[in-house]
Amino acid sequence: MLAYVLLQRKRIFDEVTAAVRKFTPEEATQIKARLDAGETVTKLAVVFKAHRTTVSKIKGNTYFLPYRRNRNFKRMVQLDLFYAT
Repeated sequence: MLAYVLLQRKRIFDEVTAAVRKFTPEEATQIKARLDAGETVTKLAVVFKAHRTTVSKIKGNTYFLPYRRNRNFKRMVQLDLFYAT
């Protein structure tokens, strides 16, 4: 049961994340190239009308990462199991 809950949560999170992503892989590659050429994160955020954190994620290669556990993940699973019983 726990494995099923975790897989469902991961699948839903991945689908939502993909749906709300602002940049395609091609656009992210273009941004990465411009960052490597020396342009600043802030300038590219203004040019591409995105938040600077989004551009920083592209710079750090974390923009397209799948589901990540956060510090509250264990607590969320415990609550799911509590309410499921």
